[in-house]
This record gives sequence, C-alpha cells and structure tokens, in this order.
Amino acid sequence: MSNFIHDIDSLDENGQRLRYSEQRNGDLSQEEFLWVDEKEILNNTKKITENIDLIISK
Repeated sequence: MSNFIHDIDSLDENGQRLRYSEQRNGDLSQEEFLWVDEKEILNNTKKITENIDLIISK
C-alpha cells in the first residue's frame, strides 16, 4: 500500500499541478486556483485501494 501512495505522490513532485491550472503552452497559471475536495480524494483513493486489494486477492 505504501508503494502505491508513493507512486501517486511521485506524479507531481511539488503539488503545483494539483493547485494551479495549466495554460495551453504548458505553463502553470495562478490566475485560477483549483480547490481540492480532500474528502472526495480520500473516498476515491479508498475505493481504488479496495479494488486493488480485491484484484490481488483473487
């Protein structure tokens, strides 16, 4: 499980892509802040890990 969390974390090394919108040229913009619903992320992560556990246990 810790490897999975580490792999997800490595997708965005500093978290900027999670917080700022990306412009067409690839630059990050601070014009529009993207709010993150932590509860929704937690719920979805839990569902993903439960499904992974089901796949592994088969």
